[in-house]
Amino acid sequence: MLLFLAFVLAAQGAMAQTSYTLTVSTDKPSYVYGQAIQISGKVSPPPGPNTAVFLEIINPHGAVVAPGEAPVGASTGLYNYTLVAGGNSGWIAGTYSVNATWGAYPPQVSAEATFQYTPTAVTSTTSSTSNTSSSQITSTSSTTTVSTSSSATTSASSTSSTKGGGGIPVFPFQAALLGVFVLAIVSAYLVMKRASVRGVPAVTR
Repeated sequence: MLLFLAFVLAAQGAMAQTSYTLTVSTDKPSYVYGQAIQISGKVSPPPGPNTAVFLEIINPHGAVVAPGEAPVGASTGLYNYTLVAGGNSGWIAGTYSVNATWGAYPPQVSAEATFQYTPTAVTSTTSSTSNTSSSQITSTSSTTTVSTSSSATTSASSTSSTKGGGGIPVFPFQAALLGVFVLAIVSAYLVMKRASVRGVPAVTR
């Protein structure tokens, strides 16, 4: 019995002398709404099976917006954890802290990392596309306007041509013939009238 107690005390003394370290980091320095945040780190030396790192994502006001737990590799000491940025009203713009803690009892170690977050709306990309489409529509509208103006010009030109043609006789020599005919009749009438006037005095005598 005494031998067993001595063995347990020796084991506890060895564990107390072991010094553990913990690291934590994110895959990017900044994130926007909807992006995946990958958190990773290492417990050294490897702690063995059935241990985990407890994680807390803390916003600029000091509120925890996303707690999590990442299993630690028994032989490597490595751990990984992924979450999505945003998702609740606690996600505001600013600098965030990632607090990592390992060990439910001494020795307990911790580490911290930071990142920037911007709650950019996803619709910003859609808005950019919409502006491009609007530009294309404006260009099409401009082309249609030019086409309409061209049609109007053609129509006006046709009308002007029709009016000009209506003022020109189809057979110009007909007017000349009519003038000659009228002049001949008038001349004959005048000759007959003069002859008649001269003949009357001769009969009276």
